[in-house]
Amino acid sequence: MQDYNYVWHGCMDITIEMSCCKYPPADDLPKFWEDNKKALVRYLGEVHRGVRGFVKDERNAPVEGASLKIKGRDVGFQTTKYGEYWRVLLPGRYAIEVYAEGFEPREEEFDVVETNPTLLNLTLYKAVPGPTALPSRPQQQMPETTAGHRIDQQRRPVYVGGPSQQQGAAPQPQGGIGGFLSSIGDSLSNVFSMFG
Repeated sequence: MQDYNYVWHGCMDITIEMSCCKYPPADDLPKFWEDNKKALVRYLGEVHRGVRGFVKDERNAPVEGASLKIKGRDVGFQTTKYGEYWRVLLPGRYAIEVYAEGFEPREEEFDVVETNPTLLNLTLYKAVPGPTALPSRPQQQMPETTAGHRIDQQRRPVYVGGPSQQQGAAPQPQGGIGGFLSSIGDSLSNVFSMFG
């Protein structure tokens, strides 16, 4: 359950086993609390370590569902409906990658310190449409591309479950020989359509 929650929902779970007895008597519980409350409260405070902020557009409107990823890590996460995000991180230097449909991708470096969380608000700018004609054949129109399509053509981070996987959604089957052959077929179709 812990791996599932972390990978698919961005939640950090912990199991604490304080006794060898699976169902201890109720009168033992106050002693367990007294023995461990300082450590548990300190552990709860760790949520304030790392980076947090908002992803907004150039009009200061929140960008819901933007995909974020700490560079060099496999597990991505998404913004809330208010554009809010957070990630628990140890002190150090990091880079965050941000992608959202209809916006130019963005990468930003930041530092996490020991004493307080890093506040990092990010602004995304609308994607600029690409050229509509090939230079060698001005009369021929290029296939229409969206910002999402251009982003897919660039180096995009690997998310477990895929960058378009909505949090809370069941994992989609990926890979395998069928997916490989399908991607080759799609690539060949794109090449043939470019040359008429």
